[in-house]
Formats: sequence, structure tokens, C-alpha cells
Amino acid sequence: MTEKKEKEVVGIQETREAVKGAGVLLIFILKRLKDGAGVDDAMAIFSKFQTDEEFKAALTEAYVGADKIGSEVKDIDLLEGVTLGKDVFDLIPQIIEALQKEK
Repeated sequence: MTEKKEKEVVGIQETREAVKGAGVLLIFILKRLKDGAGVDDAMAIFSKFQTDEEFKAALTEAYVGADKIGSEVKDIDLLEGVTLGKDVFDLIPQIIEALQKEK
């Protein structure tokens, strides 16, 4: 007799956290690079990580469990894909704002 293996439900939590963390970091970098890139930009990221708890939490959540993202993406279904798409779509207004020149 052969045993039927039940499919393990993986979900997309780690992938969603990675998208959020990448978005937070991208928006910060875009705001910093408006005046060009410099060494001070790298120091600003480090400083923000040390002093801004929300920023630190988003990046930490994105990093912790990142090893699970591969198996989550391999198993993605339509609803999960739409959910991830919405997560990225929700970042667009903040990205546009970060790219706009200050008046």
C-alpha cells in the first residue's frame, strides 16, 4: 500500500514581510537619493535602523524567515498572488511621493 502524502500548507507570510521590508527600505533610499548618492546615505540607513523602531521592525521581519520564501513562492496560488500584488500596489503612492521633488 502506498501512503498519500498530504500537501503542507505553506502560506505567504514571510514573502509578504519581505515585500513590506523591501518597500520600506526602497522608499527611504529614494528619499535620500534625491540629491545624489553619497557615503552619508549609507550612514543614514544605519542610523535610521538604530533609531527608528518601525523601520527596524520592518527590516527585521523581512530578514527573519527569509529562508522560507522559496518554498512559499513555489507553492503560490491565485489568491496569494493577488494578495502579494496588492501589497506591492499599496506601496506605489509612497514610492511616487518619495520620487517627487520637494517644492
